Amino acid sequence: MAEHEATILGKNNWTPETLPSLLRHDETSLRSGTFEVSSFNEKDDKNLDVVLLSSFEERVEDILNNLQIRHITQHHINYSDSNGSKTWTDETGQQKPYIYTPDFDLDSPKYNGKTVILEPHGGRYFKDKFFDKMIRFMDSKEHNSDYYLIMITERPVEEINAMLESYARRRHIQRKLDVSNICDKIVNTRERTDDEMHSRVETTDPKDAAKPHWADAQKVSDELGGMKRFDDREFIRTLIRLKEDDIVD
Repeated sequence: MAEHEATILGKNNWTPETLPSLLRHDETSLRSGTFEVSSFNEKDDKNLDVVLLSSFEERVEDILNNLQIRHITQHHINYSDSNGSKTWTDETGQQKPYIYTPDFDLDSPKYNGKTVILEPHGGRYFKDKFFDKMIRFMDSKEHNSDYYLIMITERPVEEINAMLESYARRRHIQRKLDVSNICDKIVNTRERTDDEMHSRVETTDPKDAAKPHWADAQKVSDELGGMKRFDDREFIRTLIRLKEDDIVD
């Protein structure tokens, strides 16, 4: 998902040939130039509070706009770790604040009084630093009181759970970890076969077709031209249901 090259372009400059991207910045720097997203994600800052808007995230924003769901980006959340500390020490000994920048803040504190935030994340980028960041934020009092985090990925849950078990062993973490330690809800956008890539994302599977709002999700996906190698209808359906239940605006 986060596997396309991206350049710094404004949203209004989008064309099918040039995917827009946005570099979010912290107080100290603004990165510029053209990056391969894979290499950027491997060497971004230690707290991962600088985020490159990938083509997958652009797709999510197009879906939010299509459904007329209010949202903001570049929203820095200052939070404290499980010990109550609001800062961490980098390799040079400097104190830095804990900052989490969700990809999308739906700007509607209605889910049991919490704001829904979205974290689209490509399967290949489930790395230790990402787990560090997500577990730390999920353990924070700020998350527990104020935010409901939905992660969107094509990677199957059982694979993520296995990765978290391996991560816990490497980090010498005693508690058992699973996807509930990195998000409140996970929505899968399955990867499609080569044959499926050349056709609409429609399905003849009655289990899918019978799901509430499946036809509505199909319509939105078709209007946006499908998602190439990934099927985003389950995510679209989730947003439609959240909006119908008056959880998001």
